[in-house]
Amino acid sequence: MKGLIVYGAISTIVLVASILTLSGAGGPQSALANKISHLTFSHPVQVPGATLPSGTYTFSLSTSAGNRRIVRVTSRSGDKVFATIMTIPDYRRETTEHTVIAFGEKGACADTTPIKAWFYPGERYGYRFIYPEEQAAEIASACNELVPETSSEAAKKNDLNPSQFPTLEKSDVGIITPSKQEEKYDTSELTSGDKADRSGFDADNDR
Repeated sequence: MKGLIVYGAISTIVLVASILTLSGAGGPQSALANKISHLTFSHPVQVPGATLPSGTYTFSLSTSAGNRRIVRVTSRSGDKVFATIMTIPDYRRETTEHTVIAFGEKGACADTTPIKAWFYPGERYGYRFIYPEEQAAEIASACNELVPETSSEAAKKNDLNPSQFPTLEKSDVGIITPSKQEEKYDTSELTSGDKADRSGFDADNDR
């Protein structure tokens, strides 16, 4: 397990005992193209539309023609889908050799443990999670920071058919404040809150 690291746009708090990145089913090329990562959480964590109990999950990227990217969270074996997540690009100054999961860390976030973003090894650009508006409002209030949100009904559905991905990708994105007020999406507004997160978690690879 690595020590603490700090990023320019987003960083993480150590809320898990172990996060492991493994090669996925379908061979190395498939794992690389879809950024397949098997992640083990020692505590429950929130993702858009779901709360994941402690355990091992597969995070993978579903590529599409849209500007936003869809992330799937499934069981370790891939036979159960827990979340289908619309994301927007996120950025960090330094890359790592390991998967990094970013959490909120202010206010009552130790209890809600929402995932902010997922960074794949060796890449500066990651995947910022967009939460359904009601869930985003609760997280913003608990964590006392801005949360990207969407009012799309598709974002509330965990197991979307790939034919529905374009609908999700076209969803409007806004920001919800700790007082549960909606604002226009602005990257600079999120950056100031992200910089306040000072501790980082760099996950080890299991090769």
